[in-house]
Amino acid sequence: MIQRQWFGLATLGLGAAGLLCAGCAERSDRYTALSSGTGAITSDQVVGAALAGRLPGIPGLSDLADLGNLQGPAVEILAPQRAELLPIGPVRVQAKVEPGVLNRAPREVHVNGVTVPFAPDGTLSTQVSLRPGPNTIVVEAWDAAGRRSERHVTVLAGTLADESTALPSSASLRITDDGLDLLEPQLDDAIEAQRSAITQAVLAAPLGKNARARGFRYGRARAAIDATSAGVAFVIDVPSVELDFQVKVKILLLFSKTKRGTIRAANLRIAGVAQLGVDANGKLTATLGNVQSQVSGFQVPDFARKYRSDIERAFLQGFASEGKKQIEAALQSAFAAAPSTGSLTQTLLGQRIRAEWRTRSVRADDWGLTAVLGGTVRAENPQVGNAGSWSTGGQVANLIGAGPGWNGAGAVHQDIINRTLHAAWRAGALRLDLDAGAFRALGVAPPNTSQLISTSPGLASLIPAGVPIAMRAEAKLPPLVRVRPGRAQPFDLVLPCIQVESSYVDPQSGQRTSMGRSHYTIETQVSLQIAGGALRLVPAGPVRIFVDLSGQALPGTEALLTRVADDMAGPLLRAGLANLPPLPFPALGGLTLPQAQVLAEGESIVVFGPLVPSAPRTP
Repeated sequence: MIQRQWFGLATLGLGAAGLLCAGCAERSDRYTALSSGTGAITSDQVVGAALAGRLPGIPGLSDLADLGNLQGPAVEILAPQRAELLPIGPVRVQAKVEPGVLNRAPREVHVNGVTVPFAPDGTLSTQVSLRPGPNTIVVEAWDAAGRRSERHVTVLAGTLADESTALPSSASLRITDDGLDLLEPQLDDAIEAQRSAITQAVLAAPLGKNARARGFRYGRARAAIDATSAGVAFVIDVPSVELDFQVKVKILLLFSKTKRGTIRAANLRIAGVAQLGVDANGKLTATLGNVQSQVSGFQVPDFARKYRSDIERAFLQGFASEGKKQIEAALQSAFAAAPSTGSLTQTLLGQRIRAEWRTRSVRADDWGLTAVLGGTVRAENPQVGNAGSWSTGGQVANLIGAGPGWNGAGAVHQDIINRTLHAAWRAGALRLDLDAGAFRALGVAPPNTSQLISTSPGLASLIPAGVPIAMRAEAKLPPLVRVRPGRAQPFDLVLPCIQVESSYVDPQSGQRTSMGRSHYTIETQVSLQIAGGALRLVPAGPVRIFVDLSGQALPGTEALLTRVADDMAGPLLRAGLANLPPLPFPALGGLTLPQAQVLAEGESIVVFGPLVPSAPRTP
């Protein structure tokens, strides 16, 4: 029943992640003149060469370092560091605020919205509480004129789990009694597939002294299954049973004569309980117990009437024994043929990632069956980052006992979703180059140097106007999904620590000039839409963006990049999610969920609703 797409939901965050972010690793390189940030762009770049020695000539500005912040006090976060892994709970925040370029002293400082005192030298120290997952710490400062500036760092709180270690409680699938009814035709087919074996077994079975079977026929069997706390109870009705036999009888103790006849039963019923389990290899097993047979409309030939009771007893015992063997084989085929363990390699955002899974347990109760699966997802060829993915170590939502208002459900824990995002990031899929063509494709006006000049006219004599600004993005941390306990849709999607290098190419010299490095954290909300038995991720809330510049940069750069980020975040998110193919869920063999509901339970996303056959059954 359980197909290999069990982890399908985990891939749904990749579209947005791939288009919005891609590597934030700090390096020790230092730019000269125009930018003293922390990373090189390309080997052909001559950073700031065209501007060397000219910027100090801008009226009112005596030093290039003053160009980075014209809005308010200068803010520097000393601790914690961007993308640092920290324990859940309180963390010490240290920062420093100083007069900005206009030499106006800071008047008020907030840390995550709370007013914090600062020393005469501008230093401050306070505590904030970190919740599990990504946390953005924002330090804001105002001068006496009300000019504001801010800086942020995004840190990760919690623990990391190695990508090679399976998450033992990744997903859960459940089917209630109503859903089991839909699987009964599959069991009918499995029994029908055993017809030849059943016939041969009956013909070979001993019928008694001097008797043997000559032929065996029966109508198409029909099965009914119901979940119980003891296992899966089954009843199989076999109509129109006919057994042709012959027997040698003695006449006057001297002669023998062969008599032939047919034993008939209008209906043969075989009932029992199948106990489901999981073997050492993760395969589902079905073991039958308490198998009993009943017969109705039983008839024997006239010559055997006085032996009717003995023949009926032998008939039922034989069928109980042989039927158990053959029906157990049919149940094994119906319940255990599914790929309940295995692996799958897919290409996501142009990179190959591998999923591995195994059924951990199967449990029956009075309302249905529940299977719990463990697994992992990792990059086939890791290129960036480390092997540890953020994990809470929690259990997938408990679906055992749920019902009977719906007949199919599946739950996916946020850890396996984030393991999938981590795999895509590790594979190098989350990198992005944005040139003028890429901006236009997203419906966003490409940024250019004229926009900088309009905000800082003094740059007009220093940089060429109308030149497109290109951006290269990388991510220092993978995107993260956070399901909050007790919260319905939507759920959080956080893209922490996106590092962007901005540059332009001088049309005369052909030299690439860096405009500095910026850091972004993007927070938004997404929800699931279900149609035609498939899932699709859609935006469900505003996009919140934090933008910082590192080191020195051209005047107006931060305001321009913030405006560009605001303009393109929405289209990028929508485009990324739209490019994801819809994924079927839950993956129960032959059944789909055309209509379903989604909710958050604990740290899991749960999808539930009525199951229907995916295709008409062939008689």
